[in-house]
Amino acid sequence: MKLNIKKSKDLEKDNRNIDFFYKPVNSKRGMSVGVCKDSGLIQSFQTKEKPSKRIQSISCDADWGNIRHGKGLRFDIFHNVVDKHINYNKIREVLDIGSNRGNFTNFILNQSQNISVVAVEPDKNIVSNYKDLDRVQFYNNRFGEVDLEKKKFDFVYCSHTLEHANSAKGMLEKISSHTKKEGYLFLEVPNLCNIEDSNIVEEFFIDKHTFHFDRTNLKNLVISYGFQLLYENSIEDKYNITLLFKKSSIKSDLIVPDENLYKLHKSNILKYQVNLQDNRRILKDLVENKLNPLLDRQKVGIWGAARIFDALVKYGKLNTKKVGILVDGHLWDKIDEVHGLKIHRPEYLRVYEPQVVLILARSAEENLAKRANLFGVRHVIRFNELMDQYND
Repeated sequence: MKLNIKKSKDLEKDNRNIDFFYKPVNSKRGMSVGVCKDSGLIQSFQTKEKPSKRIQSISCDADWGNIRHGKGLRFDIFHNVVDKHINYNKIREVLDIGSNRGNFTNFILNQSQNISVVAVEPDKNIVSNYKDLDRVQFYNNRFGEVDLEKKKFDFVYCSHTLEHANSAKGMLEKISSHTKKEGYLFLEVPNLCNIEDSNIVEEFFIDKHTFHFDRTNLKNLVISYGFQLLYENSIEDKYNITLLFKKSSIKSDLIVPDENLYKLHKSNILKYQVNLQDNRRILKDLVENKLNPLLDRQKVGIWGAARIFDALVKYGKLNTKKVGILVDGHLWDKIDEVHGLKIHRPEYLRVYEPQVVLILARSAEENLAKRANLFGVRHVIRFNELMDQYND
């Protein structure tokens, strides 16, 4: 496939070695996804200029984004991992790459009065709660454009940012050069295994992500820049890869990848493409024969106002006028309404008292179902259970 790449100088891409074969659904940047024939690294390249204005979108397609809530969703994972490995009293200089709404920056400042943070965030509209704090040096820019001079850090936090890089290698090289010997790197990215979810209805290859990582490629990439792996989350987590590294002068051996990652990843992406199309056709039947009749019969609340909800409306033709209440614990204070429905805090379920709550989530599905029960909801329906009826 011949592509008109707009920013070829910024991305690591020898186009002769990359096979482009998938175009994400409804990409506003004309994205094309390719796999490197040598390394198996998966990259997305834009063939159109990105929109000049940032538009918030809960779309289930490639144009999802700009809500800036994903890092907050994942922040609690940081406690479970890092608290066990790091003594905060020994940390002084911290780098927060993609500091977003300040969840991590504000947290780490509270761990010790001796900690100072360099926070880097390109979206100036979400940084008011930390950018002017005494121990924060704030850069309103992309990490690749920031001159850190000769600064070295004890701890680098990079959560769901590497996948946005113009150059993943360039970002990791820069991180390595600014990490002290024995310094730490916390790194988390979306997991490519997400595309193997049999019930997926959301486009994985969104416009804002330029790199897509499997565990082997990501770990090898970081290790090659002088880090040793201290922790990784369970391979059972299909949605995120969570890693903690320590900078070391001792070289770690690279992991031997599965034979021919290029063929494996290409095959999985092509299977995902078919599965995504099939599941979106299923949504129409699911809504017509199960969900819309349920909305007619009972008082129904929906928990989850993001991408699965959008897919049910866009591809399943869900009758939103019959939805009693829409709640979302992470979106209620960031977006006023979705598909004509106001988004409420989950606690409003106590007030509305729905007979049934439909849970639209992935990894958090069980947790949300338990919380709905605590709010007095007796009957909970999980989206994945409905899809399993078709895919089993």
